[in-house]
Amino acid sequence: LLLNNSFLLVGAVLVLTCQVAKAFEMIILARFLVGINCGVSMNVQPMYFGESAPKHLRGAVAFSSAVFTSFGIVFGQIVGLTELLGTEPFWP
Repeated sequence: LLLNNSFLLVGAVLVLTCQVAKAFEMIILARFLVGINCGVSMNVQPMYFGESAPKHLRGAVAFSSAVFTSFGIVFGQIVGLTELLGTEPFWP
């Protein structure tokens, strides 16, 4: 998991510096690297949580990763509504 975070850090640096460099390609590469991070994390994290949790909480702890991911998807869909931040003037 720690090695996997390097993909996230490099992606974050690329996103932060893409406006200064005026290179849209940096955003595409950053999203690719963050996608690798998410793919690995979504498979390894529930397994790690399940193995490190006490036996009586193992199922609930492993399942919590899926629940919070679902909440994140719903929150992202709500924020992406046109009425909230869905138009260009509302984005920073």
